Amino acid sequence: MPALFSGLASPVACALGLTELEQRLAAHAPSVAFQQQETRIAQSRLTQRQAESGWRLFGSVSGGRTHEIATADSTRSYSNHGYTVGASYPLLGSRSQQRLREVEAQQETVAAGARAALALDDARTRLRRAYVALWQAREQKRLAEAFLSDAVQARQVLGERQKAGLVLPSDAQTAQSWYTLAENRRQAALRSEQVLLAELSLLTGLSPSGLEPLEPPRLAADLKRPANSETTATALARLGLEAEQARIRAQKAPGIEAALTVSVSNSRESWASDQTGRAVQAGINFSLPFELGRLRSAVAEESAARLEQARLGYDLARQQSTQGRSEAEAAYVSALADTEYAREQEAAAARAVTERRLRRALIAGDVQEQLYRARFNYYQAAQQRLEQWARLQNAAVDLARFGYPLVPTPLPLPDRMASTLQEAPAAAPSLAARTQPVAQTAAGLAVTSGAYLWNSHSTLADPDAAVMAWQAAGISRILLGLDGSQLAEAELPVRLQALLDTAHARGVKVSLLLGDADWMTLQERPRLLALIRQLAPLPFDGLNLDLEVEQSKGWPEEHAALRQAWLDTLRAAAAVSPWPLAATFHHRHLDSPDLADALRAAGVQEACVMIFSSRRATVLATERKAFQSLAALPYSLVVSAEPALPVSESFATLGRQQIATLAQALLRQRGAAAPALYFQTWQDYQGLK
Repeated sequence: MPALFSGLASPVACALGLTELEQRLAAHAPSVAFQQQETRIAQSRLTQRQAESGWRLFGSVSGGRTHEIATADSTRSYSNHGYTVGASYPLLGSRSQQRLREVEAQQETVAAGARAALALDDARTRLRRAYVALWQAREQKRLAEAFLSDAVQARQVLGERQKAGLVLPSDAQTAQSWYTLAENRRQAALRSEQVLLAELSLLTGLSPSGLEPLEPPRLAADLKRPANSETTATALARLGLEAEQARIRAQKAPGIEAALTVSVSNSRESWASDQTGRAVQAGINFSLPFELGRLRSAVAEESAARLEQARLGYDLARQQSTQGRSEAEAAYVSALADTEYAREQEAAAARAVTERRLRRALIAGDVQEQLYRARFNYYQAAQQRLEQWARLQNAAVDLARFGYPLVPTPLPLPDRMASTLQEAPAAAPSLAARTQPVAQTAAGLAVTSGAYLWNSHSTLADPDAAVMAWQAAGISRILLGLDGSQLAEAELPVRLQALLDTAHARGVKVSLLLGDADWMTLQERPRLLALIRQLAPLPFDGLNLDLEVEQSKGWPEEHAALRQAWLDTLRAAAAVSPWPLAATFHHRHLDSPDLADALRAAGVQEACVMIFSSRRATVLATERKAFQSLAALPYSLVVSAEPALPVSESFATLGRQQIATLAQALLRQRGAAAPALYFQTWQDYQGLK
């Protein structure tokens, strides 16, 4: 299958990821290089201390000539010379001092290594934060540019309507300030981008141009897995305590300096006749202060104080680590909740933009100003979602410093938000052609609705007509499938891009839909991953895997093994997908008590629960079960409109009114948190009366 996608080769495949950049830190980050030299110095000092400990050689050489008065009338002259060689070994306090210097050098070497690890940890955190901030700045720039795309036209329209008395001057001035704000933010984002590229370049040794392209960051912390018990900073404090303990053990007989010496001396004197002499000596030399007791008492007091200080420092470091870990956990959980809220606010604001665009086509009056305000509200909501995304990423970075692993679960950048701010193409259907779709949308379902579109040939052939039909039916989410013949088309990327651009411009989200039970096998799974990688350049809003584990050979006898293969496949797909991952599955899986944790661990961000029943009570009961089983994991319900199914399993013969009644019931049951309602399939739902 990869051969079919040669035209879809993605630049992301060659992009630098965070892992590759982190691997360059040790060789290029200035702070790390500085600490590495400190470690090198400490190792050299240790070698010096080891070399100067123990036995030492000593020696001396002497010589001279002597003149003596022998009698009143004569003198005597003679010469003498000699040498002494020997070895000495320190004892008692002297040996203790040597050992103490050696122990201190050993501990300093270990501490220097720990400080180097701490510097690398700091540099890694700095790199990750800069990486996230760079993407945030770039997305802020994209959002601002998208919002500013209609600035010239908006100012012209507002000016004309103000002159005509249709817009108050204060309202026009307020609208003008929106564009000023966006331009200021764009300029700030440009400056931030340059600063952050320079910082990444400094940390990695790559030029700014060598940092392109970069993969989006996907940082998530796994709170289910226990953190490492000791941080680098705590380990450094522990090493300080161990150093003091080793120092105390090395101190013996303080104040008493002593040495064992062994020497050989040889001398020769020349006068009347040569005389030589040789001596071998061994001895012990020592010295000690008069107030030895006072000295030893002071040394013991100092050692006790240093030990207690080190113990207190270690306890303080552990307390700070525990407190910091708790605060980081709380910040991460809070960021998760706030990110979900920001996502909902952004989705609501996007829907408002779409609704205002539709109203502008049908209604006279101030609908244009309302659209401008809706676009600004969306710009603000998207900006807030971007800030919350960055906050969540940084919270994961903070947790990683406390030993929590960064898992491969993708938390993708909420990109493609800028497409919501792009105006729809100028060429638009006539008013009469639009009236019916808008009327149906206004009277549409009470909950968000979507559809599975397995046969997408006609959709790709005429994207405008397809998107209009979706909007006419109140569909705001489409799961788009592709077959083998389409995958073989060289123009497929162009067709998909055209569809996605059209859908995004009109507020419809399109996810890639892939479904084949064979992909769960180890032999076929690489084909799925290759397909995801090759389609990665396209701006889909998500990836939905409908793998139908129940259709696999061995079901239900090999239920446990097949379920694990399903989860492994989801996890592998999430690791390579640039889009949020959703999983479609039968409602029987809700009976598994660990379903929510298993799906989260596999990287799933939305569960699509199939309940093929036309009985409202059954669907509502399944929704309640999903709410309890999925434990705050976003979920949707999938019902059928397929005419081939029995009337008890499909809404095909019951029509849209029954579906509308079901949507109202879901809204009453769950309120604003009511799940989206998907239909199998789009063509069947479109044909309902």
